[in-house]
Amino acid sequence: MKNSPLLTIAIPTYNRASYLDKLLSSLLSQSGEFSNSIEIVICDNHSTDNTEETCNKYLAINNNIRYVRNDENIGMDGNFEKCFSLANGRYYWMIGDDDVLRPNSLRTVLTILEKDNNYDLIYVNSSDEIISDKQDVISFDEYNNGADFINRVGVMFTFISGMICNKHNYLRIAEETRVSFVPGTYLLHLFWQLPLVKSGKCFGYINNNLVQSTSDNSGGYGLFTVFGKNLASIIDLFYPRTHFISQSLRKSAAKFLLNFLHNDKKTNAFTVSNYLADADAAFYDLTLYKMVLRFLYRNPGFSFWIINFRKSLKKILIK
Repeated sequence: MKNSPLLTIAIPTYNRASYLDKLLSSLLSQSGEFSNSIEIVICDNHSTDNTEETCNKYLAINNNIRYVRNDENIGMDGNFEKCFSLANGRYYWMIGDDDVLRPNSLRTVLTILEKDNNYDLIYVNSSDEIISDKQDVISFDEYNNGADFINRVGVMFTFISGMICNKHNYLRIAEETRVSFVPGTYLLHLFWQLPLVKSGKCFGYINNNLVQSTSDNSGGYGLFTVFGKNLASIIDLFYPRTHFISQSLRKSAAKFLLNFLHNDKKTNAFTVSNYLADADAAFYDLTLYKMVLRFLYRNPGFSFWIINFRKSLKKILIK
């Protein structure tokens, strides 16, 4: 471990060669000068498109990449776990294959990691909007406890491209947590992130938008099941529902999911059947949900009006 790289960038992928090509191009255009500090691991979950050919193109020009192709499809969570097990870096950053690193992002991240503050978790800000490339000044906030960090990050704690974790610190405390990975949740990464929240003492939040995310591109699973029932069940393994961190994460998730009740484009990308039952299982103990949000869940048209009113008001206030 003494000679391990500072940072592993892991990319789980399946049948998204065109997206992956853009991500690798954005990553390798920045990585040359940091070859001693990083490694790149690609876990191909037995893709049937031209993912292997795409990866071979980059393998030929960069020796910091490891490409691993699974003999069979082991599911999204299985591929996440494999990425994590293959990582040799002190820090671990898993990036979605349909996201892109914005210019100078890698330099910003490594500048922060090289401070040697032994961060447990760092949140990397993102945007799905086209924004200016000027990021000359690093905007970074530090927190010394998990509660303040989670209160700031909210449900974006689940966004895989947005979290850098200290794998060395996780391995040190893994035996103490004794929580085994539970496959099939689509949130396996929380099984190494939540122990670091619970035991950690140093957290960071990068305000710069370093990741250009692709919105509404993860169809095929039950949105409310994953970010409602599944999220709550994982948090339950680490915190009682009365704990501030549990309540903060679930409140943020409950408000986030409101956005998917009224937008046909977004909702059609996911499975939303029985959404109220999944939401109740996750949020019903929360006063905000019982008193306000559940009414909006049951009346999507009304929630649509409120959300748009807030957006319009915000635009007016900004002007």
